[in-house]
Amino acid sequence: MPDITAAQVPPQPSSRTSKPKLCMVIFNEVFQDGRVMRAARSAQEKYELTVVGIDRRHRDFDRRTERDKLGFDVQWAPLAWSTKLKRGQLGYAARYAEALMRTTQLCLRLRPDIMHVHEDSALPVGVMVKAITGAKLIYDAHELYRDSQPYVRLLWHKINGLLETGLMKFCDGIIACNRQRAQIMFREYGAPYLPTVISNMPMARQFTPSRYLTEYVTSRNPALKHVCLHQGSIQPSRGLEVTVEALSHLPADVALVLVGGGPEDYLNKIREVGTSLGVGDRLFIHPAVQEDQLFPITCSAQIGIVIYQNVCRNNYYCAPNKLYEYAAAGLPTVGANMPPISEFLAYYRSGEVFEPQDGASLARAIEKILASREGWQTYRNCGFAAAKENCWELESRKLLELYQRVLTGCRE
Repeated sequence: MPDITAAQVPPQPSSRTSKPKLCMVIFNEVFQDGRVMRAARSAQEKYELTVVGIDRRHRDFDRRTERDKLGFDVQWAPLAWSTKLKRGQLGYAARYAEALMRTTQLCLRLRPDIMHVHEDSALPVGVMVKAITGAKLIYDAHELYRDSQPYVRLLWHKINGLLETGLMKFCDGIIACNRQRAQIMFREYGAPYLPTVISNMPMARQFTPSRYLTEYVTSRNPALKHVCLHQGSIQPSRGLEVTVEALSHLPADVALVLVGGGPEDYLNKIREVGTSLGVGDRLFIHPAVQEDQLFPITCSAQIGIVIYQNVCRNNYYCAPNKLYEYAAAGLPTVGANMPPISEFLAYYRSGEVFEPQDGASLARAIEKILASREGWQTYRNCGFAAAKENCWELESRKLLELYQRVLTGCRE
């Protein structure tokens, strides 16, 4: 590891503007990453911003058009030779090595004043650029990476954790998505100071009246009156079979809609569970939609579901943006009994909690909310109030303050 106590090459002021140069790095194609895009939009007015991603799919982006549309520059480090290798551990390692090399080269040419690296995969890039240019370094940990899977004890997972611990010592700022994750990173992961908490909140949105989901389900089953919605990735770790089990305990006029994509074999499994429980005509899997098209669909449901299974600490201390999206859409929420979810719902009184492995518990929470129109409206109003206090326009102030602190040499 290079000695970075003294920068070898001091950062150079921009020749085009007096704004400090900010470089964000994420190892994906950028545009589908909501957290990165929100951070970039917040920073673009005060910083000369470039977002660096990875062109993993060999898509031919019109960079000039995208830059003009967004108001900041986006560049993709192309992967070439490593993509010719077969999938597997060797192929993955080769693609990661090439990604590190190419993004580091690109960032060095940009000569930033601040490096903001998203996720642990990009952290080595930030450390190398800091070592060579003297740029300030901020690490944005989207997850608890070494606690993100049940197989946490695997050797490579342990090695990755040790690498994260070592590299965090060179960071001028560290970001976690919630209070619990920040404390774990500080007490157990070796973060040299308590990370700044910047939650994954959506932009403020105005409620959009819509009957989309009501019409979607009644066109298939006219007896349905109430729509329970789960939006987002349909993955086994969420335990969505429990939501289908809950449907079997609910009245025959209640529908469940899962909006999102997932592995086809798991989607088929969900359908099979619905058929076996006799609720196949009340269970609907809606294809994933673009983020900018999702909110009106959310607004058209009656209840929002947030569910994770406690298979790892990353799930237990989850940071679901669905909590805030449902609140803005006026959806009373039923949430898995995990600290970040239960604390939010208890504080704002915008929903009820349930035991995530128990379909009957989920059904009871839904029935409590649907028990009366007046009670449902009370939960709804509490959600609207919560949304006013939990939006990116307010949360982003912490990010801009962090940039200013590290620029002036005030380490966390």
